[in-house]
Amino acid sequence: MTKEQEITKLTEIWYQIVGLDYHKDKDCHWYIDKVWSYGEPPKYSVEHYGYIFHEDLNMEFKTYKEAEIYLLEIIKEAIGREEKWAKDVVKHPEKYESDWVEEGHNLKNAKKILEILKDK
Repeated sequence: MTKEQEITKLTEIWYQIVGLDYHKDKDCHWYIDKVWSYGEPPKYSVEHYGYIFHEDLNMEFKTYKEAEIYLLEIIKEAIGREEKWAKDVVKHPEKYESDWVEEGHNLKNAKKILEILKDK
């Protein structure tokens, strides 16, 4: 599998996870931009401006290959955080009840996330 195919697969998994709950469209977009500046060789920038994985992500690399490798790592990290959250919700659902979400909502979503990730 090429890196591009792996990125595509991971963004599909990410979309399934964030699609379970309220999200903004920008949560589903990951970028590698190519920028030429000041007559120098191009640089590649990895970017994501989501709310769920809300890191201010804007890392610069000298090669596209380096940018792709980092993008794979960061999407895996985002998915890993959601998996960790889901496991904690299943283990301690009472910690995740709140006045602003329907009772059992977080537990239901956590179980769905773990089901999505089970075969991946």
